[in-house]
Amino acid sequence: MSIVHVPSGLFPHMDSNFERTPYLVAAGEGVVLSCRLDGGNAQCVKMEIKDSRGMHRLPGELVRSDDRDRRYYRFYYKTDVNDSTFAYRFLTGDEEGSSWYDCPLLRKITLKPVETSIYDDGVTLQYEWCNHLYRLEFFSSTSLVLYFYHYFNVKVARGLEDDRGCSHASPLFSIVNENGLLSVLHGGRTVMRIDPAMTLLLDTEGHAYYFSFSLDMAGEALYGLGEKFDAVNQRGKKPLNYVVEKFTHQEEKAYLPIPFVFSNAGVSFYLNNTYPSSFDFSGKAKEGWSPMVVSGFCPNEGNLFEAKIEAGSPAYLLKQHVLETGEAVLPPRWAFGPWMSSNGWNTQREALEQIAEMEAYGIPATVMVLEAWSDEETFYIWNGAEHVQCDDGSALRYSDFTFPQDGPWPNPKELCKRLEEKGLKLILWQIPVIKHEPKPHGRQLDLDEEYAINNRLCLLNDDGSAYRIPELWFAGSLIPDFTNPETYDWWFGKRRYLIEELGVAGFKTDGGEFLFDFESRSYDGRRGVELHNAYQNLVAHSYRTFMDETVGKGSGITFSRAGFTGAQKFPIHWAGDQMSEFSELKAQLTAGLSLGLSGVPFYGFDLGGFAGIPPETELYLRSAAFATFAPIMQFHSEPRSGQFGMIEREHWNNDRSPWNMSRINSDDRIIPIYRFFANIRMNLLPYIWQEAKHCVETARPMMAHLIYDFQEDDRVKDLEDEYMFGRDLLVAPIVEESAKGRSVYLPAGNWHDFWTGEKYQGRTEIACTCDLDRIPVYLRDGAAIPLNLNDYLVMGSLDKKGCVENAIDRYVNFAFLLTGECGEHAYVDDIGNDFVLAWNNGRVSLSGKQSIPITVFHSDLRHVNKEGHFFGRTVPGLELEPRED
Repeated sequence: MSIVHVPSGLFPHMDSNFERTPYLVAAGEGVVLSCRLDGGNAQCVKMEIKDSRGMHRLPGELVRSDDRDRRYYRFYYKTDVNDSTFAYRFLTGDEEGSSWYDCPLLRKITLKPVETSIYDDGVTLQYEWCNHLYRLEFFSSTSLVLYFYHYFNVKVARGLEDDRGCSHASPLFSIVNENGLLSVLHGGRTVMRIDPAMTLLLDTEGHAYYFSFSLDMAGEALYGLGEKFDAVNQRGKKPLNYVVEKFTHQEEKAYLPIPFVFSNAGVSFYLNNTYPSSFDFSGKAKEGWSPMVVSGFCPNEGNLFEAKIEAGSPAYLLKQHVLETGEAVLPPRWAFGPWMSSNGWNTQREALEQIAEMEAYGIPATVMVLEAWSDEETFYIWNGAEHVQCDDGSALRYSDFTFPQDGPWPNPKELCKRLEEKGLKLILWQIPVIKHEPKPHGRQLDLDEEYAINNRLCLLNDDGSAYRIPELWFAGSLIPDFTNPETYDWWFGKRRYLIEELGVAGFKTDGGEFLFDFESRSYDGRRGVELHNAYQNLVAHSYRTFMDETVGKGSGITFSRAGFTGAQKFPIHWAGDQMSEFSELKAQLTAGLSLGLSGVPFYGFDLGGFAGIPPETELYLRSAAFATFAPIMQFHSEPRSGQFGMIEREHWNNDRSPWNMSRINSDDRIIPIYRFFANIRMNLLPYIWQEAKHCVETARPMMAHLIYDFQEDDRVKDLEDEYMFGRDLLVAPIVEESAKGRSVYLPAGNWHDFWTGEKYQGRTEIACTCDLDRIPVYLRDGAAIPLNLNDYLVMGSLDKKGCVENAIDRYVNFAFLLTGECGEHAYVDDIGNDFVLAWNNGRVSLSGKQSIPITVFHSDLRHVNKEGHFFGRTVPGLELEPRED
């Protein structure tokens, strides 16, 4: 029998019925205290209270019970307005009890400054409460200043100088007091108005637990805030900066929130901590302004919050944010080809069958993801493998295992060799838990748990016992503490053979949103309230470090669902779990655009959806088209058992592979159209790789909302279904069911239809009819798109004539697609090309190093043959021979 009580509950997922409500309790208010009784024979639970009136007990109310022998009890306690704290614990009828929980009683105080000091480089406001001092300081400096005990710090930057010595200096900020508000001016323009009144929740000693203040930001549209599924422009919403694991229909919740926001007027605000916080944009404001209330938990001593304000173009604001939080890391080239994945591939035979299908249908892929590869207890042992059990934390080698020939994975080394021969990189699924698994289970799991607890390699409760996930996914499991160097050595010692002996190229670092108890502790001293948001980055950082040590720096990847500020340092991320519905496809587009405007450039989603009834042909092909022009192109699906308790289902093989989708839907259009898009993806790989490098260098989103490039165009402010894929391709996915086309807004400049070459003038809205084998894509005038074409010089064919191999270290036929009468393009790759291509009225020149022949096409001179294939046509005199200038 055990009593479960987590004061912070499952915030903000749901009412868990074992939390304290509210978590932060004000003196004099009532509080509901709930617990869960697991197993045992006790028929009731009581609560014991210690307060200024002494020790007393309260009876509890049985709220509900379930078929897992769990009973939920609820207690109500009215606090005394004069008390400063109380303590409580839960007792069963036979007097077994939980630990004591201390609860401070807080006062909500709104403070106004009692003293203002103005300096050359900033302003200081001093506040007082019961002889306790607090200070709010504004410094127009980029140096990091630490404040201890009862201090706030807001940094306002003059401008930064990046690692390349390139100055980004901007006019100085200045602060003036206007009608009781602090007006922040930049270049003579007011960009923010801050109410100096601060609202705090304080204990009797003056320690702050929660803060809140208000400001107005110039502009009427608000962007950033990480991965937002509900809208790119968050004006009018109340985004929560807290990592949430939500299975499908995420709406306002996010796996990857970031407390960074900027407006269309070119001003940003970044809250620099990992504590749960929120931004409320729902208030009313005058035209041209956006109201904002910033609230959040804070350490109750020292620097209670730190923020940063910037002003400039979206490109400048994103660059400064990335310089502050960590520059993006470039994934290897192979990561940008098509991916193939399914949770259902749980045997070596089936994995090889999928590769055979891929080859038979002429569909390229560069990555295979295996989720169901392991025993799903340890996540480092291949399912079915026999091995010598180890209780001393020793590292593993491949030779420690025996793989039965009749087992699910009879020869993982041979499988990995086959994948390498086919040009596929292998990524394996990982979960950061030491799993709780009902018996019977493997003895190694027990040994791992004992070792982790005895050596304190997992996160701990406030009383020093091992923290266990109280409910939801992986309930009862331990969480490895990657702030402890010994945890890193032990954890990756078990996985080193996967990299060094099998050649695994990356890990799908799923989960990690499980740290619910705000009072839990890590090795480095952080509490759960501070660590919850940071933990996902901690996992990704650990895996990234491990791969840099083994594969080589920058050669492997993590593929993560969750993250927080700085996630761009650990590429790549995906959108989590969505249903196969058009509304979810639209949400994935929204989330990708929002995440890009938060400094995280490399992002993908499960095309066709992850969960539920497999998608109809229309949804599948529309999402495949969108994925072709997204940073990562991947299909994936949930376990074949389904995750909605569906009893009746026609198709239990729910793979979103094109060959399986063709069988499910009895539709022979799916394979050729998917093949078409996958080959377009491979054709575009030189362009995608070039743009990915540029994104890392400049902090540009790979999928850039049009506000990034066209800030002055008011029509793009709320346009949430178009984007620039790299600098030269405007993409407008079709995400509405039954749509035969859509309207597309083209910003300033001239634009060329990617498929036909037809030219359009910008600042216009055009109607585009679009079959399932097309997606509206337009090339910017003056662009040069590097391509890898096949032996037929075909880009875009429904039959196998359009196929291009999946090699990423060479070109079959290197070509450029040009637009406009004149232009210039610099191109550099890692196979010997470093040149500038220039064209003017039909004449083309090249200067620099050229390692292979180049064919040049002009967008205006393409044609469609009678079979419907799009052939490029070389213009006489434009084929360039290899030479070096």
